[in-house]
Amino acid sequence: MTETLGLNDIDLVIEGSGAATILMIHGWPDSYRLWDPQVAAFKDSYRCVRFTLPGFDKARPAPRVYKTREVVELIAAVVDHLGDDPLILMIHDWGSYYGLEYMRTHPGRVSKLVAVDVGDFAYRAFRPGLFGRLMLLYQWWLVVAWWLRGVGGTFMSRLFAWLSKAPAELATIHARMNYPYVDFWTSRLRHPFRTKPDFFPPCPMIYAYGLKNPMMFHSKAWLEQVLAREDSKAIAYESDHWVSVRKADEFNQVVKKWLSGA
Repeated sequence: MTETLGLNDIDLVIEGSGAATILMIHGWPDSYRLWDPQVAAFKDSYRCVRFTLPGFDKARPAPRVYKTREVVELIAAVVDHLGDDPLILMIHDWGSYYGLEYMRTHPGRVSKLVAVDVGDFAYRAFRPGLFGRLMLLYQWWLVVAWWLRGVGGTFMSRLFAWLSKAPAELATIHARMNYPYVDFWTSRLRHPFRTKPDFFPPCPMIYAYGLKNPMMFHSKAWLEQVLAREDSKAIAYESDHWVSVRKADEFNQVVKKWLSGA
């Protein structure tokens, strides 16, 4: 059974049954459909909840740059709507950024975490080095695309998604979904010496990342902290950024076993 609930201008898609809830948050340039392989694998045992980030839906493009705090408040509203019990959080890309910020500012609401390919890149411990800093320039391509908007900005966004081999259909990608990059970098420019305090999730977690990325979105310290915990795992896959899609069967098996405590 699939249930769709409207909440704060987004649609919550709820499938499956079970005592525990998994909330899945995607990143750029995806939608809630990124998690189709996981819902198919988990819905017999878990209540799977997902939504498309505000402004990412081509039918409802972002009219402005949504601030981090606004997206985090939206996640908080979703979690509160789903009940009082802590839930399992599954996050990828910008979904990881927003999800970790939610955990940092709303402690105790997440029981277990599954983070895919993005760790502490937004926090103080992340030091990408010269090559990594050059690689981050791709984000400015998407910032420019946001400001261009229209046909030109959408062409730039789709071109980068195509070059990145993103699984999302190109027709669904548009310049207005680039606002996370604009928010992140304008904040950095306004406050160049202000960085977020280091944060590491206090709950058990799996961190799954791809080895075929040009750069990693986690620090060495992040990986060491995950590996040092007996209740957590860090798993590297022969994959690009979209581990949960490219290696869906392997990823799902590992996560299901870990969640069950087997």
